[in-house]
Amino acid sequence: MREVTVLAGDLNQVELSATNDIVGAVPPRLQGQLFVGRDRIIAIDADAVSNRAELSSVLASRHPEAQVKLTILEPSDEPGRSAPPVFGVSVDGVPAGASPADDAASSVDSHEEALVSLKNMPDDGRREGHEGGLVAFDTIDGLSSTAAIVEGGPGQQASLRSAISKAIDRVERGNCVLVVVDGSVNPLAEVEVLGRERRLPVVTIDFGVKLRRRISKQDLTTLFQDAMQNGKIFLVIRASKSLSLLSLLASELEEIRAASCASLHPNSRMILCSEPHPHFPRALAENSCCLRVRSALSQSRLLFESVRGSVSTVHKALMAQSASGAGASGSAPRRKVRISTAVDIVNIEPREVFTAADAPSQRPSHAVNVAGTVRCVREFAAMPNDKFFGVGFAGDTTRFALASSLGNLYIVDDQGCCLLEFHAHDAALWDVSFLSKYFFITGGEDATAIVWQQDEHDQNSLVEVDRLVLQNDVYTTTHTANGSAFAVGGLMPKVTIRGMSGAISEVALPTSLQAMCAYRDNLLVGGGGDGSVFIVDAEANAVASHAVHHAKKTPTVAVQGDTIATGSFDTTVRLIDARALTSPPMHKMKFQNYVTGLHMDQHFMSACVGDNLYLWDVRKLNVVLGGQPQAWRGLSRGIKVVADSQTIVTASPDGYTRFWRF
Repeated sequence: MREVTVLAGDLNQVELSATNDIVGAVPPRLQGQLFVGRDRIIAIDADAVSNRAELSSVLASRHPEAQVKLTILEPSDEPGRSAPPVFGVSVDGVPAGASPADDAASSVDSHEEALVSLKNMPDDGRREGHEGGLVAFDTIDGLSSTAAIVEGGPGQQASLRSAISKAIDRVERGNCVLVVVDGSVNPLAEVEVLGRERRLPVVTIDFGVKLRRRISKQDLTTLFQDAMQNGKIFLVIRASKSLSLLSLLASELEEIRAASCASLHPNSRMILCSEPHPHFPRALAENSCCLRVRSALSQSRLLFESVRGSVSTVHKALMAQSASGAGASGSAPRRKVRISTAVDIVNIEPREVFTAADAPSQRPSHAVNVAGTVRCVREFAAMPNDKFFGVGFAGDTTRFALASSLGNLYIVDDQGCCLLEFHAHDAALWDVSFLSKYFFITGGEDATAIVWQQDEHDQNSLVEVDRLVLQNDVYTTTHTANGSAFAVGGLMPKVTIRGMSGAISEVALPTSLQAMCAYRDNLLVGGGGDGSVFIVDAEANAVASHAVHHAKKTPTVAVQGDTIATGSFDTTVRLIDARALTSPPMHKMKFQNYVTGLHMDQHFMSACVGDNLYLWDVRKLNVVLGGQPQAWRGLSRGIKVVADSQTIVTASPDGYTRFWRF
C-alpha cells in the first residue's frame, strides 16, 4: 500500500473499473505514479472510496487544480487481513458476552486503508477452459450481438422445462418422472412455469427442510391423493433427504397401480427431484422417465451476455446520456428474457438413480474458520470471476435474489440450489427488490433501474416494463411496504419514486443516499453519506424526519416493527425508535471493523462487520448469540436472516453466497 499526490483534474482522466481498479487511459503526467492493471484507489484525502461512484462524488467537490492524496492498494497487499479477526463488541459502552473469538486489539485506521476489492479480487479457482476469460472486457467490444454460443453438450439442445415436458408426455400413467440432480440445481421455477403452460396446479413438497418443518406422513398422503385424483402436478424436491416419506409415496403409487390406475386423473403427473441414493425405492424408479441435470452456468449463453459488453464503456456512455438531459424514465428498447436456468440435460436409465454420478468440477471453496458458533452448510458460486454485491428475498423467504458484478441476477433456494438466472444489466448489478416472484426492480452501475415482470402474453418470459435513468449508479432499491411504489437511489442527494401507475417523482434528501428499506405503508428509511438517518414519505414526496446518528456514512439500514437498525463506517450499530428519530438511540454497539450489512426479522438480527458474521437474539442484544470470524473475503453488504429455518444468507465479493445454520 502506498500514497500518491496528484491533481484532481488529472485523476478525472484515469479510466477506472467499478471498484476503482486502474484499467487504462492514464494521463502522461501520472505515468510512473499509477499503473494499469495493478493499482486500485481505495481512499482520497483519507476519505474511503470503495467504488467508482463514491470516487466521482469526492472528486466533484475538488477543484481540478487541487492536489489530492490517493491511497493505492497493490496486488501484494491482503485487504482486511492486517490484524487478527476481531469479534469483540460493546453495547452501550459495556462489553458484551459470548464473543465468538478472542477480543484482539485492532486499528480502525488500518481497516479504513484496507478497503477491499469488489469486482477484481483474484479468482482462486477458475474453471477449466475459462482461464482469464472475464477479465479483459475491453478486448472484446467488437463481438457481434448475434454471435452464438454452444449451450452445453448434446443434452443441452432443449431447455430444462421442455425436457421435463417431453418426459411427462412420454412416461406411462402411474409412473414418475425422475430428475436426478447434483445438488446445485432446483427445477422448481421451471416446473411452476410448465404448470402455468399446461394450466395445471403444481403441488410442491420439500423433503429437505428441517425435521420440525417437514410434512407429516398423513398430510403427505392427503396431498398426494388429491393431486393424483384431481389432475395436478405433484413435485417433490430434495426427495432423497427422507427415505421414509419416499417409501410412503412408493406404497401409495403401488396401490394406484394395483387398481389399474382407476383413480388416477389423466392429467396428473408425479415429478421427483432427487440426488442419487443407493436405497431409493425401486417402486418409484420402475418404468420411470429419468433425466440427469447438472448446472452449466460456465457453458451457457449467460456467459456470453456477461462478457459481451465493456462495463466501463457502457457506464460512460450511459452517464453521458444522463448528463445530456435524459429524463427520469428512459426510452431504450424494452428487453425480454426467458425464465430458465442453464443446465446440462441427459436422458439416463432409471437404475442410475441408485448410483452417484461423477461430481461436476467446482471452484475450490475458500477455507472458512470453523471456530464460530454459526455453521456454513452450503456455498453457491456462479460463473468464474462473477462476484456478489447484494442479496434480497425473491418473493418469499425461501428464495433469494443475488446481484452480481457482471450484471447477472441469480435466484436460488434456501439450500443454495439455482432456480433461474438471467443477464439484467450490462454493468455491475448493485441491488434488487422483489414485490412478488416475478415482479421486481433492479439497479445497476449503468445508472439505470429496470422494472421487470412476467410477460402477459408469454408466461415463459420476463419483460422490461420500465427503465429509470439516473445521473449516477443506482446503488439501492426497495419497494414500499404496501406495494404502492418502487424507490431507487444512488450516491446523489435524492430518492426517485416510481408509482405502480408509472408516475415518477423525486424527493430531495439532506445528503447522499447509501442504503434504503421499507418501513410502514408508504414510508421508507434511508442511510446517508454523512451518517444521517431519514424517513421519507413516498406518498407525500417529502422527508418526514431526519437526524444524524453516526460520525461516518451509513451504508446499511434495517427495520423491524418500529425499530430501525443502522450500521456505519464509524464501526457502530445503533437501534433507533422510528417514532422518535431525533431522540438518542435505544442501543449502541461498538466494533472494531466497518459495519456494512444488517438485517433483522422478528426474532434475530445479523450483521456483516468487516469479514466477520454476527448474530443476536433481538430480545438480548447485550449478548452475541453466535457468529463466524473471517467468514468471507472482503466487505460484504449482502445479508439476510430467516428465523423460521434458522438460516443466514451472505453474498460477498469473494464470489460466494454462503448459507449458514444456527
